[in-house]
Amino acid sequence: MSKRLVLVLCLLTGSGCYSYSTVAIEDVAPGTPVRLRVTGAEADRLAEVRLSDDREVPGTLLQRQNGAILLDTPIAAPDVTSQGTRLSQRVEIPISQVQDIEVRRLDRLR
Repeated sequence: MSKRLVLVLCLLTGSGCYSYSTVAIEDVAPGTPVRLRVTGAEADRLAEVRLSDDREVPGTLLQRQNGAILLDTPIAAPDVTSQGTRLSQRVEIPISQVQDIEVRRLDRLR
């Protein structure tokens, strides 16, 4: 095989982009990166902790129990560490306040 053909095949098989798919909360395993859309009231409640009143809450689902989920979510604060580490906060969100939950998936066809 020529080098050019190998390069084209690598680009085609290694490319793609991510898209988000809505899933049921019960189908998300702990440790999965997710994006939640919460009610306005919940966004207001989380605003002080997250330093953002955005209704879209990204994070990693840590656990699900007693009608709530525990989410590790980045806070919207300037990075104050020298290593460039993103700061995050663990928050408990009642499932009744979650309108959508999405997971990120690689779409190789895009």
